[in-house]
Amino acid sequence: MAVITTYKCDKCGKEWHPNSGEEMPVAVGIVVEFGKTTLPAAPYKRFGAMWCRECVMKSGIHPPMTEADKQVAPEQPLSFEEKFAVLMEELGFARQE
Repeated sequence: MAVITTYKCDKCGKEWHPNSGEEMPVAVGIVVEFGKTTLPAAPYKRFGAMWCRECVMKSGIHPPMTEADKQVAPEQPLSFEEKFAVLMEELGFARQE
């Protein structure tokens, strides 16, 4: 018997399968670990979320890398503080007023 894993974007709800040939999800979170030179294999399980590429680009937390990314990314790049605020709010740690 085989096991098939279906991934789901925590932000928009898009679902996809690993063998579909589509972009795989991205672990999104905030990690600060002193004294370690490597990050955990799946940080989203402890302090983050899993988003699709489109949601990452729409939020502005990563610069666009392709023409498709540029179509959904914000026109004005976000500052570090703005990116941090977006992540804190989206991950449920803070609310913007």
